[in-house]
Amino acid sequence: MSPRDSFRWLTRLAYNDDVIVHIGDQRLVYKVRSVVEQADPDTLWKGIKHEQNPWMMLITCRGYDEKTNTYRWRTVIRAVLVDTTTDH
Repeated sequence: MSPRDSFRWLTRLAYNDDVIVHIGDQRLVYKVRSVVEQADPDTLWKGIKHEQNPWMMLITCRGYDEKTNTYRWRTVIRAVLVDTTTDH
C-alpha cells in the first residue's frame, strides 16, 4: 500500500482488527477498540480522555458538502498498542 492510500480503507476496520505502523525499524501493532462511523466534527474531541496505555486515533473525513465546503462527519478509529518489535 502506498502512503497516499493509508486512510483509504479506514472505514472497513472493525473491533479487534490489527493496525500495523512501521517507523524506521520498529513495527508497532495496535488493536482496534472502537469505531465511530459518523462522528460529529463539532463534538469529536469531547470524548477524548487520558489513557494509561499507548493509544492511537485515526480520523478520516466523510460526507463532503459542496454548499458549505466542509465534511459533515468523521470516521474515528481508536486502537491500543499491543506489541512492538524490531524488524531485522
